[in-house]
Amino acid sequence: MMKMTKKLAALLLAMLMLLSLSACGGDKKDDESKKEYTVGTVENGVYTSEFAGVTCTLDSTWSVLNDAEIAQIVGYTVDMTSDEELKKSLSDGKTLFDMYAMATDSSTLNITVGDLGAIYGKVVDAKSVAEASAKELPEAFKTMGFTDVTTEVVTLTFAGAQHPAIVLKGNYLGVTMYETLVCMKVGNYTYNITACSYGTDRTAEILNFFSAL
Repeated sequence: MMKMTKKLAALLLAMLMLLSLSACGGDKKDDESKKEYTVGTVENGVYTSEFAGVTCTLDSTWSVLNDAEIAQIVGYTVDMTSDEELKKSLSDGKTLFDMYAMATDSSTLNITVGDLGAIYGKVVDAKSVAEASAKELPEAFKTMGFTDVTTEVVTLTFAGAQHPAIVLKGNYLGVTMYETLVCMKVGNYTYNITACSYGTDRTAEILNFFSAL
């Protein structure tokens, strides 16, 4: 199961970096696009993002990974210690994990942030990212060894508001994977919440851990 988790983490980063730049949408207001990214915080198992205006309270079956543990799964080196370093990394085209948690049944929850830049940030919206990603994800998952991959773009209520999301289902070595990726856009950044479970679909339950600030 850990091997599958690493595959998904690497695939998620690659897809978000490529697809967020290929989508097109409506213009955004200048004051909204100027919002700057600040990293989320975790205290006593509660994740809070002032940047995105959401908080997540996990139950005792979950563990929030630290930077070193995330790096081990994703395969990159953690060497950023401040918001300024994180923002520079984002501006260099990287997609970063703002939070990553794992449950005792191997379900995962992660949040990724990507910088669209000043130009793309004005023409890309969350729905466009979701629709573009949904078209490309099946083939990408198949190259990683998944079979019977299906995707659907839906609108769901997340943290008290309506957001586009990708509902994905696939099979890996006889195990059914369920994944829901909620697409948000905050300023010129993509902010994506991915809930994933195996064998049983727990994605709606996992996303219900979130609420608005």
